[in-house]
Amino acid sequence: AGRPSPDQGAAGTHRAGRCPSLAGGSALTAANAGSASQIVCNLALGPANRLRVWAGLDGRLYVTQDGGQSWSPVDLGVPVDVATAVAVDPSDASRIYVGAGTGILRGRVYASADGGSSWNPADKGLSGFYSYAVASHPSQGATAYGVSGSRVYRTNDAGGDWTLQGTASFALTALLVDPTVPDTLYAGYASPPGGSGVLKSVDGGANWNPATAGLSVSILNRLAIARSAPDRLPAASFEGLFGTLDGGGLWSPLLSGDVLAAAVDPADVSILYAGLANVGPSGFGLLRSSDGGATWAAPAGIPAGYLHYNDFAIPVADPFRVYAATSTGVFRSQDRGASFSPANTGL
Repeated sequence: AGRPSPDQGAAGTHRAGRCPSLAGGSALTAANAGSASQIVCNLALGPANRLRVWAGLDGRLYVTQDGGQSWSPVDLGVPVDVATAVAVDPSDASRIYVGAGTGILRGRVYASADGGSSWNPADKGLSGFYSYAVASHPSQGATAYGVSGSRVYRTNDAGGDWTLQGTASFALTALLVDPTVPDTLYAGYASPPGGSGVLKSVDGGANWNPATAGLSVSILNRLAIARSAPDRLPAASFEGLFGTLDGGGLWSPLLSGDVLAAAVDPADVSILYAGLANVGPSGFGLLRSSDGGATWAAPAGIPAGYLHYNDFAIPVADPFRVYAATSTGVFRSQDRGASFSPANTGL
């Protein structure tokens, strides 16, 4: 495949509802060829090939080499219940990490060093609980962070061995690394019997402090970060979408509704995407804002009705391509979110 058109993008879905939390548009089309399951929980992109997208489904892992024209299943070597997290090393696209649940309260991390042709268990030192989040270091190859329960681990050898970095006060469900200050980490947490929020670490995960001022939510679904302005983060929650302009110092509401996922355009922080678990006031579950969240509208091509929008992926080098994971498959935009269409062949 050649260089993609600057107006392409994609998205994923879940047929039955929610996936586990990990933490100017006009139309959409489907892109699921080759995938039997329609429930797409998370998406990941590599640093160079903007046409290769990894999709974690409820039952296994899939990959597309052509920007969602067709998808193929990925054999991790063992049956998995759900691919709970997918991350690509930003300095080496051939290195991929997958958090995969293999049984009740049992999860493993698998790693590939050859672009997904072969996989090996990469969880030595981890506790064995579901790995709900894996995040690659933005500049150090073979370095990544993983979340297991309330513990944060780090590997410096592509998953050969993991070292405990620190333990939070609550179970962690999402993890982000600041792309410009890698010692700064953000994590979403769940605190039974109710209550969720965001924790922040400025020492690589050793110590964690609350970053919840203005953020009062019962379920935090996902976190995202603005790559061009890392102090700006959206937080998707059951109570709506919240945003911070100062690295978690203060959060403000941006959108009401049960928001499952959010994303920021990697080059233009005024463009935001929000995926809802049910239809919003407009009757659509995917909304786009071109003014930093002040106003929202549904892109063209988004079907009206009850869909879950679970995740977004946008190539850093080509923000005109937007991928969305949904409860009925993957949707792709090629015009910076103005319109979407299905991209599900093979899923």
